Amino acid sequence: MKIYPIVFAGLLGATALSATGAQAQTAASCTGEAVTLRILRTPGNYPYPKPMEAWQKDNPCVKFEVNEVPFPQLADTISVQAASSNPPDIIVYDGPNTQSYAAAGILLPITKYLPEGLG
Repeated sequence: MKIYPIVFAGLLGATALSATGAQAQTAASCTGEAVTLRILRTPGNYPYPKPMEAWQKDNPCVKFEVNEVPFPQLADTISVQAASSNPPDIIVYDGPNTQSYAAAGILLPITKYLPEGLG
């Protein structure tokens, strides 16, 4: 069984979104290939709609597809989707699971995407 990496996104902002590898677009419209980032989170959790909308204004080639599951089902949903052929690009989860997700190969390190001095 091959487990595909999923990006951990604990914060929304340029750091979390650039962790996906999406390239920033400077034009007001999408001139390149559109990218849809799939986000798995619990209801009412990060990333919030207003910051995502603001980020999309500067990055029109990036769209978001948000899948929300109740908190009690989140760990099972992450495990199942991580083992699938189409896992989410960004997961938002509770910190205590980080070690087990990393050991299982579910997480992709984002340090190379962080601004210098934060990695």
